[in-house]
Amino acid sequence: MIKKIEFILKIMKVPEYKKRIKLLKYMYYALRLLDDICDGDTLHNFPVKERKKIIEWRWWIWLYDILIEKVRFIANELWVLDWINFSISEIVWSFIFDIDRIIDPNKTRKREELKYNFHRMDIVWTEFWTAIIFWLNPRDTLMKLWWLWEASRKSFNIDDLKEDIIEWLINIPFEDLQWLWIIKSDLDNLKLWKISDSINEWINQEIRSIKKLLGEYNNIFSFINLLMGKWIKLSFSTNYFRKLFNNLLLKYVVLPKWYINEINSVISKNIK
Repeated sequence: MIKKIEFILKIMKVPEYKKRIKLLKYMYYALRLLDDICDGDTLHNFPVKERKKIIEWRWWIWLYDILIEKVRFIANELWVLDWINFSISEIVWSFIFDIDRIIDPNKTRKREELKYNFHRMDIVWTEFWTAIIFWLNPRDTLMKLWWLWEASRKSFNIDDLKEDIIEWLINIPFEDLQWLWIIKSDLDNLKLWKISDSINEWINQEIRSIKKLLGEYNNIFSFINLLMGKWIKLSFSTNYFRKLFNNLLLKYVVLPKWYINEINSVISKNIK
């Protein structure tokens, strides 16, 4: 995977692409460590409330400190330190949100709460890292690809539904639980992969939403729009053909490889 990213960055003429790859690896390792602590997947399974303190203050995690020091050193060299610090704060907030849900497993969350959490955990994270690695304008990246990020988030929710419910992370909004009459027994049965009609209807509802989001994304980031110059802005100034070439790579190689193919896989597995 890393070799493929390096190759793409090289032909896109992204400056200092090897440093960007290192930055991505160190950041992933650091946040993966926090995620494992949050989920209780480390060798020492801390009590839930202690996990929250560790995540909030990053106590006793010497490996995390070493990795983040490397991240910030490289980020400073690439002039993206502010982006890095912001994305770290967003993802840490999201870990704490999930720990609070584990502490209080019977409390469901409203749609806006979940959406805000997922925006910080996945959309902001994905936007900033796509921009940093591929040297894109971050604001423009979010504006042009927001529909794709949202569709990706919904597909993750469907794909991870059983595992999340086992951890009692209920990613079905409170409004949908009420509207579709999804009750506790439906959620308990889901742990055994017994999908009730109500949960099946929720999945179908999300699939319809994902398809709509993908359609809107395809309309905005279409081949015709690329030819007309309606592309994602690069962080460097270059000519028409370089911009077109880089955006074609993003559209037809990068985004299908890491997002669209996975989204379509979720749709095909769940479509009725």
